[in-house]
Amino acid sequence: MKKIFELLGLSGANPQKTKKLVVISILVTAALIVALLAAFVIVQIAEKTQDEPVDDGVDEPQNYISVSVSASDVYKGDLLVVNKNNHYAFTEDNLVEIPTAGNKYGLKTSGMKADKTALEALNKMMDALYKNVSGANVVVTTAYRSADAQTALNSSTPAGASDFHTGRLFELKDGEKYQGVDELEKYEWLYKNAHTYGFIVRYPADTEDKAYSEKTGVGDFAYAFRYVGVAHATYMYNNKLCLEEYIELLRSSYEYGTAELKFKNYEIYYVKSAGEVTNIQVPEKYKYEISGNNVDGYIVTVNRSARAS
Repeated sequence: MKKIFELLGLSGANPQKTKKLVVISILVTAALIVALLAAFVIVQIAEKTQDEPVDDGVDEPQNYISVSVSASDVYKGDLLVVNKNNHYAFTEDNLVEIPTAGNKYGLKTSGMKADKTALEALNKMMDALYKNVSGANVVVTTAYRSADAQTALNSSTPAGASDFHTGRLFELKDGEKYQGVDELEKYEWLYKNAHTYGFIVRYPADTEDKAYSEKTGVGDFAYAFRYVGVAHATYMYNNKLCLEEYIELLRSSYEYGTAELKFKNYEIYYVKSAGEVTNIQVPEKYKYEISGNNVDGYIVTVNRSARAS
């Protein structure tokens, strides 16, 4: 304390008064520090808030605008459910050839095609896989399949009923053992992380709790990965749903005007087709996507973390 008095030039002053002045100085200094920290926190919160979209209330009509889609759009998009009950309406609008060079993964044959968006997502997923999995050696053995190619297989699945027609389904095998990636533990990373790139296991293996094959019509094919988009893949992964279950859930429980499926920054709802033209309500301020379900309507995915341009 004597040294503090000397530093403050109070060595000759009354000790009681001097102590009181020192205490007051310390308290004032502490208060200033607290005030500066509080001001810093307020500035940080303000800056963060500016970057985050404001929830203006999805139920307020003035937040929505109407867009029109045609009847044929029911059969276009990332959320088409294609199976023996819902055949694919063939279109190659967004198909591209998968390059034979420049990818870490291999191709069974050259000339394979895929949906452009799904292929871009596959490439990102494979880049991450090879960074995280030692000894990864993935080969895409099947991607887009035409009606003629499906017929030539003499499969129990007729042309039109295969999800490979969408160009969004990829059969992945290990190039060394030529087994499905589901059979090798080293690909566990893929099954835990595929949803973050927009992929689901299209035909999950049956478990003690659920017979997925009764819903999908396909069993023992857990090495086929289907692109559906990050929002939907994440929800299906977290809730252990196959594509058929998810589409039915949206149709039965989340029709626009009744309820929206909300999680993270997403809002998802179903709109039943009204015929040749269907008017769909979409948010004016946020980005959204519309996909047909290949059954009877459309699925709207709103991303409230992204403003509309």
